[in-house]
Amino acid sequence: MIDLRDVVRDSELPGADGLPRARPSNWHETFKLLSTAIPDDSPSILVIDEVPWLIEQDRLLEGVLQTEWDRRLRKKPVLLLLVGSDLHMMKTFLGYDRPFYGRATSMTVLPLNPAETATITGLSGSDALDAHLITGGFPGLCRTWAPGLTAAEYVADQCEFAETRCSPWARR
Repeated sequence: MIDLRDVVRDSELPGADGLPRARPSNWHETFKLLSTAIPDDSPSILVIDEVPWLIEQDRLLEGVLQTEWDRRLRKKPVLLLLVGSDLHMMKTFLGYDRPFYGRATSMTVLPLNPAETATITGLSGSDALDAHLITGGFPGLCRTWAPGLTAAEYVADQCEFAETRCSPWARR
């Protein structure tokens, strides 16, 4: 498990050096830590990924996020990006009856089109179309496509990666 305190302390944020040594024990302390590290005089970007999963793990997070945004973060020059692939949950999170209502703007990031997939993978013609169909146009997957790989080679590499790194049997 990644320790947020260590990540922030190792970051290039100007306030990271003076952070307390104690590990945050709850979301309020975590946002206080982040607020301390985020400078008052220069822009920062704070990305919180997998928001639906985090909220599912701790239902209090929505209220804490609203409180900490109102109390600390909105006073700073920070762009807060809350990311989640569960579109229903993200829309619900921003709903009228939810704590963060009115504090965010919703944006849907669409997959790449076939031409964009071709540009990222360095492929052309039917090879680029195959790459688009295999990756679904998701930029993270497109970036894993090594130059010159055929569709069959890419799929074989991904299956080998999954088998060696992601398989429960590989960990034994």
